[in-house]
Amino acid sequence: MFKKILLPLDGSEMAEAVIPYGEELFRKLGSSLVLFHSCGAAHRSARNMHRLYIEKAAEIIRQRLEKDSAPGNSRVNGEQVSGEFVPAVCSYIDEKQVDLIIMVAHGFTSPILDSVVDDIARLASCPTLLVRPKQAEGAGDLVQRILVPLDGTAYSQQILNIARPVAEGLGAEVILFSAVKSAGIHPTAVEADKKNAREYLLSVSRLLKGINVSVAVAEAADFAVAIDEAALNTKSDMIAMVTNSPLTEWAESSLARKLLNKGATSLLVTHRK
Repeated sequence: MFKKILLPLDGSEMAEAVIPYGEELFRKLGSSLVLFHSCGAAHRSARNMHRLYIEKAAEIIRQRLEKDSAPGNSRVNGEQVSGEFVPAVCSYIDEKQVDLIIMVAHGFTSPILDSVVDDIARLASCPTLLVRPKQAEGAGDLVQRILVPLDGTAYSQQILNIARPVAEGLGAEVILFSAVKSAGIHPTAVEADKKNAREYLLSVSRLLKGINVSVAVAEAADFAVAIDEAALNTKSDMIAMVTNSPLTEWAESSLARKLLNKGATSLLVTHRK
């Protein structure tokens, strides 16, 4: 599953909200962690300072997670590279075969702020987990319930290839969710659509034997809003879903982008294959 996880840090407290998630995946999935920083031309004078920060952060996490590990055999390491953030991250992911990148959904330091997160979610070749700082403040397990929105298409079900092993490893419940349109539709037809959606979700749930699975169906005018509300109503800690083509369809109308920009729950996205 997620053997190698990249945690980009920029020295800010907000960016460090990724660390508790990385530590939880380290403990429960056996992942290795790479604390990452890229130094662009504009910040070259601060290169040594950032390198020391990354090295110190890695040392602190290493001491917390690997008290008994042999020297030189750590699964927690720091990495600083030269280059602008987005291309540097994407190149590193490809070259080092990173399996997951974790970033804060908003607030990563950049001249254009959230567009950096947009670009990584759109261009990274591996799945991206976008976390909410407030969720990282909670005590205990960070991911206990995973909401998986499905729309009846085969491509939306591709997320199960990720959600299943993550749920197994974390001991999390999976909530399969779908919504049906109700505006301007006769109530009888709406109820029929809800019944069909529930039957579809139940059929999918049977593919997830060995996992605690529940299903939920809602009426909605906007699927993104429905997903966000369902995550809140079910107290889900993460939404896991497939996005469309990374290059052409990460548009303003994209469900994933709406949830990233306006949602309140951490978001795990992977691109449709």
